[in-house]
Amino acid sequence: MQMPLSQLPLVLLVTIAIEYLVIIAMLRKEPLKVLLYATLVNCITWPPAMFFYTGGMLQLFFIEAIVFIVESVLLKYLLQIKMRKAFMLSLVANAATALLGVALSMI
Repeated sequence: MQMPLSQLPLVLLVTIAIEYLVIIAMLRKEPLKVLLYATLVNCITWPPAMFFYTGGMLQLFFIEAIVFIVESVLLKYLLQIKMRKAFMLSLVANAATALLGVALSMI
């Protein structure tokens, strides 16, 4: 089932908020910079992910895998951190938002 267009901005804001909270909890530095980069990264990856997702867990897994890789690279360069740290931040942040999305879709 597709989400109504009117809900998309709220979903994007919730995604940014959750990923920001995860990243800032794990990184513990420069909250405004992290907020800016979490917003930028999600504004790059979220629209195509939403566009290509039509339903199904397998499709969600592949889209999230691509988002994870892209966001890891972006976070590495934007936050000037090691790739391993960027992978961990992206993995945890995207797992949190994906699991929340799956849980809410079951309601």
